[in-house]
Amino acid sequence: MIFKRDEKLAVIHIARKQCGLDDACYRELLRSCAGVESSADLKTEAQFSAVMDAFNRLGFISARTKASRMLDAVRARACTILGPGYEKRLAGYLAKMGRSSLAGCKFQELRRIMAFLSTIERKAKQAKEAS
Repeated sequence: MIFKRDEKLAVIHIARKQCGLDDACYRELLRSCAGVESSADLKTEAQFSAVMDAFNRLGFISARTKASRMLDAVRARACTILGPGYEKRLAGYLAKMGRSSLAGCKFQELRRIMAFLSTIERKAKQAKEAS
């Protein structure tokens, strides 16, 4: 596996910012996990993984993880609100968004779909109360 240095360094800096580490704490984390003074000194996947494991223990949540969790939430909510055959109804909404599947959606698009589901739920509740 190729060590994609620039991508990994970007993730580390995002994690540092999200966790709110000052310079001293950040450098101590690098020393204790990977034996380096700077993220630029990381050379292996094992070093990167050790650093990211530490950030995960500190509460870092990657964009990929957020999107995966949101995807699961959208599927569950769609099933509940739209009922049987929810996939077909969602497919129509996804087509309007220019997407072919939920799996290809980014986090913001999944939020938009969740808002769509909330609107449907609210309208159904209002219709039920009116009758």
